[in-house]
Amino acid sequence: MVVCRSVGAAKVLIVANDLSGSVYLGAEDDATYSRNQYSYFFFKRFLNLSAGNPYITFTQSNGQSSAGGNDNANAGVNLQPGFPLFERPYVSSTYTQKAFEIMAYRSKPNVVPGIWASDIEVLKSEAFIADKTLYQKVGRALPVQEPGIYTIGLIGQSGTGSTPANKARMIIIKHNK
Repeated sequence: MVVCRSVGAAKVLIVANDLSGSVYLGAEDDATYSRNQYSYFFFKRFLNLSAGNPYITFTQSNGQSSAGGNDNANAGVNLQPGFPLFERPYVSSTYTQKAFEIMAYRSKPNVVPGIWASDIEVLKSEAFIADKTLYQKVGRALPVQEPGIYTIGLIGQSGTGSTPANKARMIIIKHNK
């Protein structure tokens, strides 16, 4: 559940997240479902909850698709405020992924990724590490990211009427330990 404000009125958006770590692969010949169960997973879901940003596309560094090589290429593309993607909403990555950035682009239905929203701060992969001191205390190098299921939400306002306090920015919500 996410609470967002637009034009002064609070709204509630209820979004269910699949915390199982399994991914649907398709139907088998015997009509059973084929799934892949991950024990070490990196799933990210994107939400646009920002007033003044009618369409947002989330990308990795330099406008590269957030989906990477995954077949859920619509995850994070042309998201409208308060309208989450329900079918195949997650982008997944691997432990060996290189450092990345998540960027917001102002897109349109036929223009993807669109124009980079330079007023919205870029999220670096190290933001997906909850407590960096846990690694530094034992002398280990920081990982690129910690495993888990995340929601990256764009909140706040852009354009006229936005102040430094309510400026559009990305937040991270981790749904598991």
